[in-house]
Amino acid sequence: MRMRSLTVSVCIASAAVMTVVTAGAAEAAPAGRSCPSGYELVSLNFVLKQAAEGFKPAIRAADENGDKQLCYKLLPGPIPLFEPTFLYDDNVAP
Repeated sequence: MRMRSLTVSVCIASAAVMTVVTAGAAEAAPAGRSCPSGYELVSLNFVLKQAAEGFKPAIRAADENGDKQLCYKLLPGPIPLFEPTFLYDDNVAP
């Protein structure tokens, strides 16, 4: 009986966490904004914080629609001299 109770508690806790994560993700993306598969919509400031100084002007220029949002993809392995290694592009805005 104790094991069944523990399993139910873990399932309830997992469901609560998924609800909070899903709600947070839904609130993070402004309506009508989208990114290609494998990318996530993040703020321009988030991407700038990841980048070395020399890349910041190019990253700012990538926000062509001016909504201060970019599509961001963290690559699995670092390229020597660049950590973290990531890709970015402007998002689709209405």
